[in-house]
Amino acid sequence: MRAFAALFLLLQTADYYAEGSKALDEKRYQDAAQLFSKAVDADPKDYSAHFNLALAYGFLDNSGGAVAEYRKTLELKPALFEAETNLGLVYLRQKDSASAVPLFEDAARQKPQDFAVAYHLGEAESGVGAWDKAAAAFDAALALNPKAAPAEFGLARALARQDKLADAAPHYRQAAALDPGFHDGLLELGSLYEKAGQTKEAAALYGEFPADPAAQQRLSALQLRAGQYADARQLQFVLRHLIQFPLETNELRARR
Repeated sequence: MRAFAALFLLLQTADYYAEGSKALDEKRYQDAAQLFSKAVDADPKDYSAHFNLALAYGFLDNSGGAVAEYRKTLELKPALFEAETNLGLVYLRQKDSASAVPLFEDAARQKPQDFAVAYHLGEAESGVGAWDKAAAAFDAALALNPKAAPAEFGLARALARQDKLADAAPHYRQAAALDPGFHDGLLELGSLYEKAGQTKEAAALYGEFPADPAAQQRLSALQLRAGQYADARQLQFVLRHLIQFPLETNELRARR
């Protein structure tokens, strides 16, 4: 009798699992969540059912449910790569970088040739302010995919936060070259040059943004401070520009 009951339970779990997998494939995520919930109830130790329930919760934007189920998956199947990376991504979306770091660290140890893992580890390390580790992770990601603009930008920022502007500058440039969407990120570099007292470099960079009022305001301020004007007409233009865009109300920020 016990053998029959166990067989029935196994068949029932398999049926829930099969139907839940079909629902996932067909993007019927609510149905998938219900079916995998039943599979988990039928066999609480089935880590794959917990994993797929977490997937369904993720597609339903139920982050709390996804976290709980991925954590249960890892409790039943420690160091499962897919569960670590998926849970790490959920934590990143929740701005919980501290919880994401160890997951991506272990995933990177398992698959050091996985670009996405290296990149997300860089994101997580950046989120906790571990800029040296973030730079190493982004560098590893770029070794796997040299054309990844977000990794270039991430490396640029990680180096800049360590006051390594000379090292950061080419990566800001390369990110912009790979993806025009990162071009405005150069304004961040200009602001960092200013803060570091490298006004010549800052002015040259702001000059690359003739259509950006904030960049031109900063350039005008630097020129006024240095007295670099060809004639009185240019000085009058700069003064009008500074009145139009007061220093205390304009800040340069990366658009990305």
